[in-house]
Amino acid sequence: MRSKYVRSSVIVTLSAALISGCGPVAAEDQARPTNPLTAQETHTPTTQEPKMTPTPPPQMDSGGTVEGWTGTIVDLPAGNQFGQEFVRQDGEEFHLGTPTDEIRQQVVEARSTGAEVRVWGTLHTSPSEGEAQAIVLDRVEFLSQSNDQGEPVEGWLGTIYKLPPGNQFGQTFVRDDGEQYDVGTSDEALRAAIADAAWNGAHVSVDGRLYIGVPAGEARHIEVEELTVVSLPAPEPRDLTPFAEVSASSSLPGDQYGTYSPYQAVDRAEETSWVEGSSGPGLGQWIELLFPDAFELHALALDVGFDAGDDLFDKNNRIKCATVLFSNGEQTSIEFDDVRGLQQFAMVRAPGPNVKTTSVRVIIDEVYPGSRYDDTCLAEIQVWGVVH
Repeated sequence: MRSKYVRSSVIVTLSAALISGCGPVAAEDQARPTNPLTAQETHTPTTQEPKMTPTPPPQMDSGGTVEGWTGTIVDLPAGNQFGQEFVRQDGEEFHLGTPTDEIRQQVVEARSTGAEVRVWGTLHTSPSEGEAQAIVLDRVEFLSQSNDQGEPVEGWLGTIYKLPPGNQFGQTFVRDDGEQYDVGTSDEALRAAIADAAWNGAHVSVDGRLYIGVPAGEARHIEVEELTVVSLPAPEPRDLTPFAEVSASSSLPGDQYGTYSPYQAVDRAEETSWVEGSSGPGLGQWIELLFPDAFELHALALDVGFDAGDDLFDKNNRIKCATVLFSNGEQTSIEFDDVRGLQQFAMVRAPGPNVKTTSVRVIIDEVYPGSRYDDTCLAEIQVWGVVH
C-alpha cells in the first residue's frame, strides 16, 4: 500500500498513547484485530438502521444465477452500500440488493427472526472491491418458520447497545441483572425507537417474545413488541463510533488482499485499515465520522498505522501529526507516537465547556515514512462521548 497526508490547526490539547499501520498488502503481509478503549463500556451502541439498496451498485458486472441457495441474512455495519448480507450454509457471504418493497420486507423479517431462508436472484461481482459479490434478489423462501411462539418478555428493564458489525441483529439488550439478548423487530416505528434508545443510552422497559436457538444453538433474541424509556442513565462516556457514517477524501482501491475503505477504520479489527488513495504520503487527506446528533466529546483513540503485525506496520506510512476538525468549527492538533495499538487522547476540558459536535474529521498533516510503501494507513478510530 501507499499512504496519504493532511493538515489543519490547533485549539485543544490532548494526551497520547498508541498507534498502528496500513498500506497495500502483499500475500505475506496480512493484519490483526483492534480493541476498544479500556475502562469503558464495551458494548457498542448503533448508529442507525442499515439501509437496503434497491438496485445493484454501479461498476458491478452481472454474474451467474442464484437458485435456491440456503442460509441466513445478517446486518452489515452502517455506511455500507448494502444494508444486509446473505450468509450461505458453507459460510460464504454475499451482499444483498432488494429491488422491490415486498422482497425488502422479507429480508427485514428474515434478519430480525434469524430464520433460515432459501434465495433466488442474480449474482454480481465488483472487481474494484476485491471481487466482492452481491445478490440482487428475485425471491425469498422461509425454511425455518417453526411453531415456536417464544417465551413472554414482560417489562424487562435494561439498556440497549449497538452490536459489532456482522452480528445477526443490530442491537443487544443488556438486562439489569447482566443477562444479554439480541433484539429485533419488523415494526419500523419500534425499530427507530430501539435505535434512539441505543444512541441515547436510555434505561428502558422491554416487552415482547424471547426466542432461543435462532439462528444458532446458543443464540437468544427478543422480538420487541413494546419499548418504554424509563430514564436516561448517568452521563458516562460511551463509545459512539458504531453510530457514525464514515467517509474519506480518498481511498486506495481494493485488491486481492482486501479493501481499504473508510469503514475499515471503524470495524474494530486492527488487521484492516483505511488507506488514503492520493499520490504521495496523503498529506491533507482526511477521514470523517458523522453522527446522528450532537454529543459532548470526551475522548478519542486512534491506531495510526497498518496494525497487522510489526512487518506491515513498518512497511507503510503511519500518521505522525493530524488536525482534528469538529462541526462547530473548533479544531485541535494531535501528535502520535510511532507505535502500534490504540493511542488514547482525553478531550475533556477543565473547567469546560467540552466540545459539542456532530462530526469528527481527522486530517493527515505529517507521517512517519514506511520502509516500502508510500501509503498512509489508519487501522482504527474510536470516538467516546456523552449524548444529552
